[in-house]
Amino acid sequence: MGLREQLAEDKPAFDAIVAVATCRDSLFFADLCWPPFDSEAELRRLARGDDPGVIFETVSRVFVIEEHSGELRYYAGGWRSHESRIHLEQDRIEAEGFEMGVFQSPREAMVFAECYLAQGHALQDIEVPRLVRHRQETDKSRR
Repeated sequence: MGLREQLAEDKPAFDAIVAVATCRDSLFFADLCWPPFDSEAELRRLARGDDPGVIFETVSRVFVIEEHSGELRYYAGGWRSHESRIHLEQDRIEAEGFEMGVFQSPREAMVFAECYLAQGHALQDIEVPRLVRHRQETDKSRR
């Protein structure tokens, strides 16, 4: 069973997320490639298209989850509404903040993603167990 199917097992959370976000495969989100990272194995996986992660995108936020080196790694942060608008939206994107880290289970990832994408919570207000490697808090004064 692939990661998307594992995430979709939490049907209420998955449905709440896809009601506000697009969902597509993600094979190599560079921000998730921290050590330990076997680049040769990952490049072979990428070439085969095996075991894709998932990227959920709203018009203002993104949540990416991929498995690397046995860890369920994620990135959450501000996002552009369209590629052509990235420079126009830079202040808003930065105000959203960002976070990257590791979840212990797909269930925890889905609870987090639902809080972040579907409910619009600030990163620092989401009380889901996770190992945070790096975070820039959401600027709540700009919301």
